[in-house]
Amino acid sequence: MAPDVAGVCVAYAIPTSVGNAVQRNTVRRRLRHAFAANAGSMPAGDVLVRVAASAEKCTWGELSLAVADITNRIGRQTIAAGGDL
Repeated sequence: MAPDVAGVCVAYAIPTSVGNAVQRNTVRRRLRHAFAANAGSMPAGDVLVRVAASAEKCTWGELSLAVADITNRIGRQTIAAGGDL
């Protein structure tokens, strides 16, 4: 797990129920891009993303919106906790 943008390291747990290797890698690439675009709203640290089987059917826009929502919630929780989760 290599550090991504802003000191955020993201790992992806993508089960075989998502699809074959090509489909899983497509989902992983889309998620990696979406998290990189939203890393500024997340605190530095490690994140494990567990991907549901339905993610393979999501469009880029749907995945991007879901990641934006998740990163914003993580950022708000960090602020509410005084900077520490």
